Amino acid sequence: MTPKRKAVFAFIAKFMNANGYAPTYREIGDGVGLHSLATVHKHIQLLDIHGYIDAPENKSRSIALTKKGKAYADDIHAATNCICECHGVLVARN
Repeated sequence: MTPKRKAVFAFIAKFMNANGYAPTYREIGDGVGLHSLATVHKHIQLLDIHGYIDAPENKSRSIALTKKGKAYADDIHAATNCICECHGVLVARN
């Protein structure tokens, strides 16, 4: 997974954990420093294709982590006991 795609994924997982619902593409872009919604969309598509998320088309706030995505989010979270900044996104890691 590319560093930017990992940052997009980490932002989505953290946002959903904190808020209980999925972020919008604009919120994702703002959170990881992507100004183009088309670029955000491409990262979302690739995360969906690779099985980390389920992202139905044309439904606002409908992104969901898959079983694979939840396991990956847990791995990211367990990797370290600090909060680190990854491409402008604070990623909580325990």
